[in-house]
Amino acid sequence: MPDRRDSLALVAACLTAAGCVWAGRWQLDRLHQRRQRNAAVIALRARPPLEVGSIPSLTADSARDRRLRAR
Repeated sequence: MPDRRDSLALVAACLTAAGCVWAGRWQLDRLHQRRQRNAAVIALRARPPLEVGSIPSLTADSARDRRLRAR
């Protein structure tokens, strides 16, 4: 019959394993988010560059992750 210390060690091991599984799933989720963001940035950077002088209402948000050309 297992004693109390063995039972506590088993519970601690199970909690540690569950925490590791959760951390691994979190890392994979972050990888998926980062890949989506990278794909969006690559798509934006593939667009033709914006002419800075020809767009009078160019804001920082509209130019974010875009190539710009100034003359």
